[in-house]
Amino acid sequence: MDKLAKYVLTCIIFISILGYVDAVRVGVVVEFPDGVLFKKCVAVDNNTNAYEILQKTGLDIAWSPASQWGHGLCGINGIGCPSDNCYCRNEYWGFFILPYGETEWIYSPVGFDGGENCWNHDLTSYDGHYCAADKDLIGLAYGGFGTTPRSLDFGEVCAARSSDERRDRSLVVKINPETPKAGGVFTITVLSNSDSTPITDAIVTVDNTMDLLPKQEFKTDENGVAEIKVSESGNYEIRVSHEDYAHKMFTISLLKEESTSSSTSSSTSSIESTTTTTSVATTTLTTTSMETTTVEITTTVAEKIVTGDVIGKPTKNPGSDIATIVLITTFVVLTAYYAKLKLR
Repeated sequence: MDKLAKYVLTCIIFISILGYVDAVRVGVVVEFPDGVLFKKCVAVDNNTNAYEILQKTGLDIAWSPASQWGHGLCGINGIGCPSDNCYCRNEYWGFFILPYGETEWIYSPVGFDGGENCWNHDLTSYDGHYCAADKDLIGLAYGGFGTTPRSLDFGEVCAARSSDERRDRSLVVKINPETPKAGGVFTITVLSNSDSTPITDAIVTVDNTMDLLPKQEFKTDENGVAEIKVSESGNYEIRVSHEDYAHKMFTISLLKEESTSSSTSSSTSSIESTTTTTSVATTTLTTTSMETTTVEITTTVAEKIVTGDVIGKPTKNPGSDIATIVLITTFVVLTAYYAKLKLR
C-alpha cells in the first residue's frame, strides 16, 4: 500500500470515529390514521435538524419547497397532500417533540429546518428550528388539531447501545471538592466527553474497598450532578455507569473531618485557690484567786489548692483540714490547762 492510500485510509477512519463519537440517537414515531405505528431509531450528529433526521427514516415523505420557514411536511407514504399543494385538506401531519425525561408530547412551536439557529426549548419561543438532542423522540400524527401520536418512551424505540458502541463513548467525571471528607457532602458531575453535555440518570456506585460497608448507589440529576455522602473514612471505589457510555472507575480516599474544639489545648486544668482561716478559739481558765487567764489560739490554714479536672491527680479532702485544726486546738488547750495546774 503506497503512502497516499495509507493517508486517505487514515483520514477516513479518523473522520468516521469523530462522527461516531459525536453521534446522538433520536427516536422517530409516526402514527398513521389506521393505527399503524412506525418506529425508527436514527443516529445523527448533535444538533441535526428534523428535516435531515426524517430523511434518514426511509419513509416516502412529500415536502413543500424550502422557504424562510424551512420545508413543510405535506404527506407520508401517500397519506396527506402532494408537495405542490401542501395544505389541500383540513387534516395535516402534526409535529411533536418528547424531550428525554418528559412524559407527554409537546407540539413543536418551530419547524423542521427553518431559521438559522437551533430552537432554545422555550415553548413561548418561535425562533429557529428543532435540533437533535440525544434520546429525544420526534412524533408525527395525521389528523385535526389535537391529534397526537401514541405515548412511548425512548427505550421502546431505541434499544440499548451495544458494548462496542458504549466503548467508543466516554464519560468525564468531576469531583467537588477535589479532596472530599468522610461525613461531609461532595458532588460528582458526569458529562459527555464529546460535547460536555450533562449526563442524566448516570449511576454512581460507592463501594468500600475493605467490604466493611454496604454499597451505596446515587443517580445524577438533570444537571449531571449526584450528591454523595459517606459517613466512614477509608478507601472507596467509585464506579460511574450509563447505558450509553463506557463506565468509569477510580478510587478515592476519604479522611475524617477535623473536629472543632472550643478549647485551645487537649486537656484543660482549672485551679481554684481558696484560703481558709479558722475562727479564733478562745479558752477561758479560772484560778482560785479569781484571776481570769485567757488563752487565744488562732490557727490559719495556708492556701488550699483544689485541682479540677487534671487527669490522674488526686483531689485533697477538705474534711482532713478541719480534723487537723480540732486536734491542734485540743492539744493547745490541754497544754495550757496543765501548765496552769502546775502554777497553783
